[in-house]
Parts: sequence; C-alpha cells; structure tokens
Amino acid sequence: MVVAIESYQADATLTASSVATKLADALEDGGYGTPFDTFSSGGIENRIFKVTYDNTKTYGSTYYWFQCTASGIWVQAVSGWNATTHVPTGTQYLDYFSTATNTTANHLQLMALNSSVTFTIRRYTSGVDSTFSWFVMSCGTTLANFHISKVAPLSALYNLNKVFYNSMMWCQTVADQMAASVRFRLFPLIARRSWIGGAFMRGITSSSWYGGGWNAEPYNGEGGVRAVLMGPTYHFPGNYINQGGNASLNESGIVLPVYFTNTNDSYTSDETPVCHSQLLTYYSNAAMPADIGLAANYNANTMAYLDTFEFTVGGTDQVWEILRVSNSAQAPPGSASPMFLARTL
Repeated sequence: MVVAIESYQADATLTASSVATKLADALEDGGYGTPFDTFSSGGIENRIFKVTYDNTKTYGSTYYWFQCTASGIWVQAVSGWNATTHVPTGTQYLDYFSTATNTTANHLQLMALNSSVTFTIRRYTSGVDSTFSWFVMSCGTTLANFHISKVAPLSALYNLNKVFYNSMMWCQTVADQMAASVRFRLFPLIARRSWIGGAFMRGITSSSWYGGGWNAEPYNGEGGVRAVLMGPTYHFPGNYINQGGNASLNESGIVLPVYFTNTNDSYTSDETPVCHSQLLTYYSNAAMPADIGLAANYNANTMAYLDTFEFTVGGTDQVWEILRVSNSAQAPPGSASPMFLARTL
C-alpha cells in the first residue's frame, strides 16, 4: 500500500480567508470532519476541529482551535467549545487560557507566512490506515508539519474523566556529530486540566500560570535529559567514543538498524532499511502505518523535502518521499542523515 497525496494551494497575495480555507480543506479530506465551528473575528479566521478519543468520558473530546492570517497560522487546544457563542467552555486557565478570538497572542504559532508567497499544504494519507494523515506546509523555503492522532491515551496512564488529551505533534529531525534522530514532538498546547499541564504545574497556585515545557522525552539524549516535550526518539548511531579500543555510543533511545559489510560479513552489500510501524508516542498505542517510515541515510547529505528514494525490498522496488530530513555536516559515510518518509510506489 502507498499513501494518497493531495496538495492544497493558496496563491499570493495571501489572505486570512484563503489560508484558512486550504487548511480546513486539508484537515477535512484527511479525515477530521468538517470544522466544528467557523468564524472571523478582528480579521482573524478561526477554525475549530473536534477530535473524539472516547465519547464515554467527560473529557473524551479535544477541540483544536486554529487561527489564520495572511502572516501565519496558530493553534491551541481546549477541553470544550460553544459553536453558538464561538468561545471555549469551562473554567479559565483550567480548560483554556483566554476566550479572545480577535488576537493570536494566546496561541502557539504553527507557521509564519509571507503574504507575497504561495502557501501550500501537502496531505499524506495512509493507504494502510485511512484515519492516519500527515500534513506538510510550505511557504517559500519555510516548512512546517503536523499530525493529530485520533488514538486515545492509555487508560492506565490518563483518566479522561479527569483530564483532556492533546495528541497534536510534529516531526523533528536532528543531525549532529554524535548522533542523528527523528523525534515526534507534542505541541505544548496545555492547560491546567490537560493531561500534561496538571502534572507539570503541581504546587503552582497562580491561576494564570497555565502552561510551560516538560521533560517528557522517554530517553536520555547525548548524556542528559532534554528539557523538551516529545514522544519517543529514534536515535541513529553517528560517531563513537573510542575507549581502550572499544567503540561505544554516548547515546540512548531506539537505535534503528543499519547494516554495513565492513562490520558484519553476513551482508554482501550495505543496507539501509526503512523502518515503519513504530510508536509515535508512548502515551498511546498510536503508531506509524506501514507506508510511513524512518531511515538513517549514510550515503548522502544533500537531501531535501520532496526528494525521493528507491528501495528494493524482497525484489520489489519501493519509492519513498521525504517529508522531513536533516543533513549531516559530515561527508558520507560519516554521521547519519535522518529521514521521515512516506511511501509513494
């Protein structure tokens, strides 16, 4: 199976309406339904999408509040929404930060736009799991990507009768001398009643102190814990530390396989597999389908978004398109260049 790809383009000169229309079209076609609410306020186009994780729970649905202008896209998550009055419901700071719909100041910026440059959203919907879509946005050389998982959090970890859940994430790739990684990072769309906010803000009494970062990475990276909010990190081996003739990585995480003939004579040629079906986050069972994958490329370091790679698997040629990549500063075959991919053939 291969992904279905569709592009949504707003031509320059951009307007708040043209940007919001293309964003909403992509989300709707990606399986998120029609917007729960659509309205304009102070020149800002507001689009609210409802994602239900468990309709038997008090906070089983989360509302993703997108705001669009000609200069950018912003997003926030709230526990409830009134489509008649066009404002979030609940208690301020517990369920939302602000009811203001005519300012982007209270939202997280998803992407900056240049109104004089065409804006494009490219939707990748899995052919294996039609409920899974990844979105890559571009405006000139500016790129951003995101995904909203529809999979409920693990009940053993979070009780949706008490907290609401945010599953919106983006893929980050990082290449440095010691290691390379693909990271699925959760957007910090948090309030005090959110599954993250409640734990992070324990003991804080100020009602308006409602959000911040959290050391949520499940692995130590490069010798220490990162102060970032993210799901599992897939680390690829880069350089090593030579200790008395023993090669060892100063690295933790899930190391994806890469096979070289000079280290294992069981192989007659070097192999770089595309790894799929990995978990996106340990907070739920959400995983990549078989036509979305990761790879560590040691043979090239001049790759870019939309480049394609051909892999031979069991005698069958497969073509994979790059959704996200970071190129190693070292010439091949130095440190790996991590890639996030979608299968197109």
